[in-house]
Amino acid sequence: MKSLLHVSRVHVTGFLVSLLIFLSCKKDASPIDPSQSNAALLETGVANLALPILGDHQTRTATLFNDYPDRMWPDNFNRFNAANLAVDDDSYVYSGKVTTRKSAQVFLQGFGFTIPPEARIDNIYVRVIRFKKGNGLLKDGFARLNKHLNDVQGAIALYGAGMVNSDYYSSQETEVIYSQTGSGFLDTKQEYPYLWTPAMINDPDFGVIINTIVATSGSAVVYYDLVEITVEFSIP
Repeated sequence: MKSLLHVSRVHVTGFLVSLLIFLSCKKDASPIDPSQSNAALLETGVANLALPILGDHQTRTATLFNDYPDRMWPDNFNRFNAANLAVDDDSYVYSGKVTTRKSAQVFLQGFGFTIPPEARIDNIYVRVIRFKKGNGLLKDGFARLNKHLNDVQGAIALYGAGMVNSDYYSSQETEVIYSQTGSGFLDTKQEYPYLWTPAMINDPDFGVIINTIVATSGSAVVYYDLVEITVEFSIP
């Protein structure tokens, strides 16, 4: 596996689908009606997890949601937009049914960072509030940051360390923090080094992809309430 995976927006769905494991699946569960309040299922909001931030930092939310065709997000070009993921307010983005044959991924860009060009990137944190409804055991397929692919129009490169969370998705709103250092290696084998720079993070194409899969069988719908990125940096 190389440290940079080149991905065209036009072909990104095919790239992500290739990561699925094809197994037989049980009868699908019925999704939540998104017009309902979910009051019986959820309490409004969750407590913020403390980030171990010591230095200067910026926190931003996305302005661009899933900039490619993906039928796993119903009417994603006219019903959903990145504003649904900017505040923990029970305004959700929800997927179609995730099964052993169909994954769902949020792909967010346009975070609008303005980190000084002379800064050193120390840490990057991705804060996510999510839950699921259905009988399938949902888990992360992968969670990766991405950067603009230099001199290639309409393409990105997955970059940095893998950030998979090992917990199954809960049926109640749960806060998850993904993180990586500003420099390091793709995985624990210390192969394929990476180095985040302010230019990479300030670029409109900088963003995050979180891929959700079913662990064994059944199906479920994944709901996201908030996705935000915090970048911690220091000035030499």
